Amino acid sequence: MLEVRLAEVLLQRGVSLEELGRRTGISAQNLWVLKAGRARAIRFSTLDQICKVLACTPGDLLQYCAPVPPAGPAPGAKRTMPLEAHHQLVLDALEQGPIHLEDVIHVTGLLAQQVSVAALQLELAGLARRNDDGLYVRL
Repeated sequence: MLEVRLAEVLLQRGVSLEELGRRTGISAQNLWVLKAGRARAIRFSTLDQICKVLACTPGDLLQYCAPVPPAGPAPGAKRTMPLEAHHQLVLDALEQGPIHLEDVIHVTGLLAQQVSVAALQLELAGLARRNDDGLYVRL
């Protein structure tokens, strides 16, 4: 993943974003998007203009950062996760016995999406499962 370092280079050179825009002819909006790291692409001509004005190289403006792999359980290990408040509410509702998700929504007062996501996460964590009748049960 590329990290844009325009803010640092501007600070080192003592140049404002507005001044860079005036000297390059690039709109302030486009420069702000680039500076904020929200640009999805940049033209070579744009990069060339910025480098000429700031007397720098593309390597000064862009830095490669290796993506950090998500931390996860070792292969074959049971997944664990901290329980959030809505997870606990769903687990408490499951204590009553097998229950449909629609009933969990009414019992807990949670939104349907929260209940669905929590039920799926609890399944993945090995704390609940859906039986053949479509009812959720606590394990």
